[in-house]
Amino acid sequence: MSEILSNTRLDREQRSLLDVMISSGDLVLQLINDILDLSKVESGVMKLEATKFRPREVVKHGLQTAAASLQKFLLWKDL
Repeated sequence: MSEILSNTRLDREQRSLLDVMISSGDLVLQLINDILDLSKVESGVMKLEATKFRPREVVKHGLQTAAASLQKFLLWKDL
């Protein structure tokens, strides 16, 4: 429903509130998925695997993603 609403004409305040609503929904879904994953690990259904990674690259990717999201948000906010 929020996606349908996002395709309509909204003033700045309405657009801002819709963005918060969409972000909140995404966070709730991620939290539920994390809880389900944790319960799978605790029950032995899912096994954790140790793997090498580059923390610098992970942080760089995270910052790039956040910057892109912020830029999109600022563009919508100006509409």
